[in-house]
Amino acid sequence: MKSVDRPLIQKRRTIGRRIAILAAISCIALIAAGYSVFSSREVRGSWVVVERGEMKIQVQATGELESAESSIISVPSNVDCTWDFEISEMADEGADVQEGDLLLAFDTSDLREKRDLLRSGLDAALKELEKVRLEVEAKITQLELDQAEARIAAIKARQKTEASALESSSIEIRKAHLDHEMAQMQLKAVGDKFKVERRNGEASVREVEGRVRRTREELASYEVCIERMSIKAPQAGVVVYKARRWNNEKYKRGDDAWPGQVIMELPNLQRMQVAAEIPEPDAGRVQVGQAVEIRLDADPSRIFHGRIESLGRFFRPRSLEKPSMVFDATVHIDAPDSDLMRPGMAAQVAITVEAISDALLVPENAVNFGSAGAYLRAGGAVGRLRRVPVEVGRRSGGVIEVLSGVEEGVRVLVRGVGEE
Repeated sequence: MKSVDRPLIQKRRTIGRRIAILAAISCIALIAAGYSVFSSREVRGSWVVVERGEMKIQVQATGELESAESSIISVPSNVDCTWDFEISEMADEGADVQEGDLLLAFDTSDLREKRDLLRSGLDAALKELEKVRLEVEAKITQLELDQAEARIAAIKARQKTEASALESSSIEIRKAHLDHEMAQMQLKAVGDKFKVERRNGEASVREVEGRVRRTREELASYEVCIERMSIKAPQAGVVVYKARRWNNEKYKRGDDAWPGQVIMELPNLQRMQVAAEIPEPDAGRVQVGQAVEIRLDADPSRIFHGRIESLGRFFRPRSLEKPSMVFDATVHIDAPDSDLMRPGMAAQVAITVEAISDALLVPENAVNFGSAGAYLRAGGAVGRLRRVPVEVGRRSGGVIEVLSGVEEGVRVLVRGVGEE
């Protein structure tokens, strides 16, 4: 009996060991499955640690780079000869120019045509002046000769009268006196004519001289106007075109403009700032002196720092296409990069309106919301995540303040992109 039972017992032991091995394998499989689920969750997210730190409450706004110190190039308002300003030449946008280089020129064909007519008119007036002067001079010379002859005749008549008084009869004396009187009258008539002709001649000369002077002044005015229709660089710099506010289009060759309109500028790249547009709902939270973080669309990986330097006085529509109201602000940049920054570059600004020190912070994607409120997903039993209900406060800059429900140092899961 005992010899028969021993093989049976050994067989049962073998079966038991196999069952134990299968059970162990099953447990390992279950654990592996749990880790597999856990790992699949990790693929769609990442772990972060709940930390304490400073939380910046920020207002987001957009803006555009501009120079704090620029030479504005506009349509001249001191050209009195024309109201027609058609752009004929423009320095290329982005071009490096030196002081004295041509920046902007307007069409002067009409002005040059009028100038040429004035030059011809001046030449004609000068010739006429020369002619009038010669005629007046000749007439005056002739009158001077006539006056000299009349004076000689009067002297001779007087001498004849004196001589006849000693030797001649009364009739001859009377005749000599009459001749003398006529000579004196002739002398006076020639003198009066000389005065009249000289006055008339001087008036004729003055009239032509006045015409010459006016023509010269008008010609000089047109020369100045033509010169002012070309604008040269007052300093070295980079050319930046300015857009028209009403349609956001930049000027180009062939466009017409009005006196005073800004066409371009030469910025000082060492002193840059942001012309920011703050949405109306956030404008009341922004004050002068607040810290600002600046990111350029051209290089969003870099963060520049600055502060609110000034605020506008009125709300205005953002544009004709986007009528939402905005409030203007000027942001000073502490350390501008003159190699990277150019006026007109789009910028994103984050204005710190409040700073909370020693706040318990988690990323926004770590916070989930259910019917019972907000919760975090923290590591629990093997292969499981546990919900940790929390009370959250303010959020800003991609992080949320946790008021209660979790301790510093707890590892929580952040949702992956597209995961709910």
